[in-house]
Amino acid sequence: SLLLQAGAAIDGKSILVDEYSSKGVNWVESPAASPRGALSSPTMGSDGGGGGGEGKPSPRSRKEYKDEAAAEHETALHVAVRKGSLSMARFLLQRGASVDSTDRAGKTSLHLALENLLEASRIGNAAETQGCLALVRLLLESGACPLRGNQVLGKQRTTVHWAVQHGHVDALEVLVAHRFGLTKQRLLDAQDERGVTALMLAAKEGKVGCLEAMLRNGADAGLRNAQGMSARDLAAAEGMAAALCIIDTF
Repeated sequence: SLLLQAGAAIDGKSILVDEYSSKGVNWVESPAASPRGALSSPTMGSDGGGGGGEGKPSPRSRKEYKDEAAAEHETALHVAVRKGSLSMARFLLQRGASVDSTDRAGKTSLHLALENLLEASRIGNAAETQGCLALVRLLLESGACPLRGNQVLGKQRTTVHWAVQHGHVDALEVLVAHRFGLTKQRLLDAQDERGVTALMLAAKEGKVGCLEAMLRNGADAGLRNAQGMSARDLAAAEGMAAALCIIDTF
């Protein structure tokens, strides 16, 4: 609150590259990486540690540098969501934080919240899963666009494609329940650059829970991809008998 009152930019983005790493001075192929999260600021003095002498930067491996740079261009909201802080995310959103601001990889806070949800579900942490779902709902209620893709997911793929790809029915149900001025049909039937819908993904990969949820919510099974194949055609080509049965039933 104090920082914002003093004029801090709420959507200011992080840059994890300092004057040393930007010049390539401390790019060393060292098998021993420095502690996770350490930046490449110089280590003053030469006390026998890894600083390498007075005024010289601590050595870092190229891999560690790339790992840190992957989080570059995050806003405070990105960090709050990545850390799973519902209260901080709500605080920032109430004060005008941009809900669809993107990081270096084109990820919005909604993408990060969904990734956290997937990880919590994988390890079977029920409390953390509910907390992640609450963050997803907060972002959606605050206007986060579920149609946006990113460099990892694919620029033309939506969060609904993501939910189906990972077989996450709960995330799918939450996403299609919030439309924000979009028609429900537009969200359900969004096609990527190859004409693939989330329903086609579910059918092709036999994600029957997601397939049923999509059809129950009104996804169009008659759409065709760039090769002229429908969801049913893809299920038949992959031998997904259960998916075929569900499509024919609906």
